[in-house]
Amino acid sequence: MIYEDNMLFVRRVVDFISNNLLFNEPTKIHFCISVIHDFEKAKELAWAQPSKAENIGWQDIKSNEISKILSKISYNQSLITIENKLYNIFFNEENYNEAFFPLAFWDINEEAQSDLYHCALGRLVNGQNESFYEDLFEVYQAGGWPCGWEGSYPKGNLIVYIPNEEFER
Repeated sequence: MIYEDNMLFVRRVVDFISNNLLFNEPTKIHFCISVIHDFEKAKELAWAQPSKAENIGWQDIKSNEISKILSKISYNQSLITIENKLYNIFFNEENYNEAFFPLAFWDINEEAQSDLYHCALGRLVNGQNESFYEDLFEVYQAGGWPCGWEGSYPKGNLIVYIPNEEFER
């Protein structure tokens, strides 16, 4: 199976949720991002419907990107089986480090679970190649929450929420 080699990359996403924390100590991201520190603004960016002046909203961008991955999975029964197992891992809070989601940020837990599940699916299909969901995973590993897009996708930058320095777990 050509996807077997990618399981190591998928495992790293699973290990991330088991052994790390959301909003760990911020580290450097290798591509350009726009950082915000206002959590309310971040949620507004993540969940707002685009105005008619905007081309596409954040949720639409993510949906379009995951549809490319799901279309590859949908024709391969062994990938469908793995996808189902990954779904059960990422949407079961027992598989996360017990302190992964800080209580102050609980309202984004489903968003983060979905993103990280999609990151694992992206790695299942594409390996660790440059891709939208690979960038999202890098943001999570670096201590941020990808919450929007600045510019006309695909040109532009991810908008990343990073808690301010006063944030304490």
